[in-house]
Amino acid sequence: MHIAQPAMSMQIKGLEEALGLQLFERSTHGVQTTAAGLRLEHHARGLLASFESALRDVRQLEAAPVGSVAIGLPQSMTRLLTVPLLDAALKRWPQVLLQIAELSTGYIPEQLLQGRIDIGLAFEEHNSSGLCHEKLAEEKLVLIAPPGAFAKASGPKGLTLERVRFGALKNHPLVLPAPEHGLRILLERHALANNYRLVPVAEVNVIQQLIDVVSSGLGYSLLSYASVVREIKQGTLSAAEIVDPPISRPIYLVQRATVQQSIATSCICNLLRDIAQRLISSGTWPATFVSGR
Repeated sequence: MHIAQPAMSMQIKGLEEALGLQLFERSTHGVQTTAAGLRLEHHARGLLASFESALRDVRQLEAAPVGSVAIGLPQSMTRLLTVPLLDAALKRWPQVLLQIAELSTGYIPEQLLQGRIDIGLAFEEHNSSGLCHEKLAEEKLVLIAPPGAFAKASGPKGLTLERVRFGALKNHPLVLPAPEHGLRILLERHALANNYRLVPVAEVNVIQQLIDVVSSGLGYSLLSYASVVREIKQGTLSAAEIVDPPISRPIYLVQRATVQQSIATSCICNLLRDIAQRLISSGTWPATFVSGR
C-alpha cells in the first residue's frame, strides 16, 4: 500500500477511536479482523465500487453508452421482451453488451443484491431496502385451455377472448405451479380474497411445460396472456378472460438502490419502458402501462 507500518498503525488507531470499536485483534501470532472490522470492510468495498461506478459514469457522459448490462427476466417475460430488446439495443448502442437471463422471480432480488444482474422484472415488491421498485405495468391473467375449448375473434387491438367467471374455475381440471411458486402464491391470495379454494389435479412449475400439458388436452391453467399469445394465435391453445373478479398482477422494474446507474443501464431501462408501452398500446401485451419515469 506504499505506507510505512507506523503510519498505518496510526491510521488504524485513529479509525478505531473515531468509531469507538476494535477493528483488529492483535496477538503475538499476528493480526485478525474482528466482527466489526469485517462488517466495516463489507461496507467499504461497496462504497469503493460505487465510487468506481461514478467515475465510469462521468467519463462516459460525453460518449456513447459502453459496457455490459445484465437483465433478469421471469419465464413469462422472456419470449415477449427478448427479441425487441436485443433488436433495439444492437441498433442503437452497438458498444453495449446486453445480457438477458431467464430467472425464476424468486431469485431476481437476490441476483440484484449480489450484483449479478443490473435490472430485473418482478411480480411483487421485495422487502429489502437495497432495492428500488418502479411499477411498470399491470398485466391480465387468463384461463388457458386445450385447442378449441374457447372461441377467439380478432379485435382492434389483437384478440378478443371469451369471458369466464372466476367461480367457474371449479368446473375445469386445473394444472398449476407448486405452492411456493410466485404465480401460485398470487392465485391463492386472489382465491382466498374471494372465498374460493383452488384444487389442482397436478402441479407443474416450468411455464413451457405447463403450456405443453394444457395444449395436449390434459388440463387447464392460469397464466399471463403475454406468455401464451403465440400459442393462442397459432391455435395450439385457447384462452378465456377471467371476470367477476378479473385477475391481474403488477410488473415491477427493479434495480439496486445503493448503486448509481451507469449510462448504459439507464439507456436500457428507458428502452425497456418504451418497448413495454409500445407492446401494450398495440395490443400485443394485454396490460395497462403505469410506469412513471
